[in-house]
Amino acid sequence: MNFRGGGAPANNAPSSTLALSVLEDSSKNGLAAIPCHPEPSGAGSKTRVKRFFGLRPQNDVECQTRQVALVVPCHPEALAEGSKARVKRFFGLCPQNDEQDLLCHLERSERSSDNSKGFFSRKLHQNDKKGKQAAFTMAEVLITLGLIGIVAAMTIPQLIKNYQIKVLQTEFKKAYADLNTASKMFQVRNGTTVSDYAANAGSMAALNLFKKEFNAVLKTNDNVDGTRDEEGNWIGAKPYKGKDGKWYGWGIIGNRNIDLGSGCDVTQFFFDGIGRPISFDDKPASGKNGPKVCIDINGEKSPNIYGVDFFVFLFTTDGYVIPWGQTHKDNQYDGGSTANNSIPNEDMSQYCNNKSKDDSRSAYYSCAIYALSNTHPTDSHKDYWHDFINGR
Repeated sequence: MNFRGGGAPANNAPSSTLALSVLEDSSKNGLAAIPCHPEPSGAGSKTRVKRFFGLRPQNDVECQTRQVALVVPCHPEALAEGSKARVKRFFGLCPQNDEQDLLCHLERSERSSDNSKGFFSRKLHQNDKKGKQAAFTMAEVLITLGLIGIVAAMTIPQLIKNYQIKVLQTEFKKAYADLNTASKMFQVRNGTTVSDYAANAGSMAALNLFKKEFNAVLKTNDNVDGTRDEEGNWIGAKPYKGKDGKWYGWGIIGNRNIDLGSGCDVTQFFFDGIGRPISFDDKPASGKNGPKVCIDINGEKSPNIYGVDFFVFLFTTDGYVIPWGQTHKDNQYDGGSTANNSIPNEDMSQYCNNKSKDDSRSAYYSCAIYALSNTHPTDSHKDYWHDFINGR
């Protein structure tokens, strides 16, 4: 049975049929022709819940008010429609009638599309903005790298040089300690000091016995003062043979291109377990200190320079090794000879002179004294390992 305008429903018509009739007539006659009316009495508790949450109008007056606002008449929900639609309407996802339902879906679809576009547009804009704030320009990166390169070029060479100096200083102290240890062990094993033994048996015999105090001897070299090659060319006391077949010794701080033999040139060289060449000089007088002992503290590695990695020491009658020239009660003094003698303190610096450019090896014989204390021979404001060996 259908309704027209404000007509009344027939008696005994079920509420569900009444609702469906209203829905059909509204679609035929337009929204304005659909009257407000009470909800069918059979709506039950679900309708009361909707009214409690404001999802349904409470009466016809409220319904008419909503009509004016929405320009859409209210009418009872068709009870025959499925549960999914009722759930959507309960949560306000779609309007309360079928005509609005179509408009609702279209409008929400359009809004969803616009909101989706707007959301992603805003997100991309925000990301783009954040990216611009966090990134560096190519110019900034290049300038930074350039500054890093300049600082590195200025500091790294000096850092490397300081490290090399520290290594040399450590190797010097180790060589000095090893010579003293071997000298004392020689005294314990043989019941005499190297000085006393050399005074009686000679420097070469003392060297052969002394090298037994080292854990290993890698090799020996018989070059001494006066040695010549097969063609008669002068070699002297030089321990290193180059790839070109020539023999090499050491330069000096004032002239690193010069090639000098060892200041201890009476005996052969023996190379200890870590490759350091060691040789002795003239035997001492009885009861006096000596002989001189020379050592390259880092072996064949560069720089091979007197006063930098090549030093001269002296055995003493009490079983120790001291830097050559250091004062001791048993040093012999013969008017300035560079043999096994003592040197007056006022003359000490002339035997450690970084300005000497000639082939006088004795200009560096006493450098071990200054290297041990890290003091400059002539300038109290400078040191040995950073200043003196660099020619300052």
